[in-house]
Amino acid sequence: MDKITDNIYKFTKNSNNSYLIKSDVNIIIDGVGEEYADEYINDIAKIVSVKDISYIVINHCEMNRMGTLKAMLEKNRDIKVIATTPALKLIDKYLGFGYNNISVKDGMELLGLKFILTPYINWPDSMVTVYNNILFSCDLFSSTILGPDDYYKSYLSQRPQSVLYAVSQIQKYDISCILTGSGMPIKDNVQGFIDNYKKLADTKNSEVLILYHSVYGNTYNMAKEIENVLAVRKISYQIHDIGSGGYKELAQKIDNAKALILGTDTVNADAPSDLWNIIALTNKVTNKFKPCMLFGTYAWSGEGLYFMEHHLKMLRYNVYDKPFGVVMKMDSNEEKELIECTKKFIDSLG
Repeated sequence: MDKITDNIYKFTKNSNNSYLIKSDVNIIIDGVGEEYADEYINDIAKIVSVKDISYIVINHCEMNRMGTLKAMLEKNRDIKVIATTPALKLIDKYLGFGYNNISVKDGMELLGLKFILTPYINWPDSMVTVYNNILFSCDLFSSTILGPDDYYKSYLSQRPQSVLYAVSQIQKYDISCILTGSGMPIKDNVQGFIDNYKKLADTKNSEVLILYHSVYGNTYNMAKEIENVLAVRKISYQIHDIGSGGYKELAQKIDNAKALILGTDTVNADAPSDLWNIIALTNKVTNKFKPCMLFGTYAWSGEGLYFMEHHLKMLRYNVYDKPFGVVMKMDSNEEKELIECTKKFIDSLG
């Protein structure tokens, strides 16, 4: 337990922070993991009786952030839980019993607290809370054994637009201190810290990504023809073999790309597992409506292309036309058709 100000205390368990605002109305901001519930409640009781806690704010419904909520409510059913509407749906399921709650709207003020909705950091339920120019930031601006920059790159960099939106809302307030969900308080050069975070998230990318998987080199040859079209048209692009990097790195390239041109062969009547693994790591919010063109080769029925087309459409990618598939390898006419298809796709990007 650490005393942050005259009336704010920090409780840390397994690198996750919970805060107590001690006043005429006692308020908890977030919790810690369920396995620490007894120890956590004992620590709180050293400052104020759990019976005297009036509100618990849950900024984000992850078990390491709200795992002590059930134990707190079992001690005091009069506590009111403050969270966003999506968060309360998860809390309902987690608790399994009735409780008092207040659903937060963006910009709402209550008890000297101001609530800022920050969806998709990390999930749709997220918000941050401001009290006396102190920001309780949950995952934003956090750190663990990683410094803040590396924490951002590891946990939030797949959501740059969500981070930029959150920062733009936070900058409307004169924040003098940031109390994070993980890591140490940020008291010095707070605005510089926020500006650096904005810089980390400002990853505007005009590049087209060509990503392909090729067992025998035939899909690779198609990728090279597509690359030539982009080079001649002076389109900024990257091209990567799926086998050339780790899944996480390639998923991040998809997240950051302006558009995706994806090539796959068919392996055992399916798209290759490497490709499924990469797509699984992408940010489903960032890539919604992202333009995508599919191409590839196959020997028999080409399931890999069509399974991938169906999956990307389900993820709300804007899949262009239909997959451009050829049997075995391109002939001269198919090569010309691929070039024309690529040109039309590039034109569609505007």
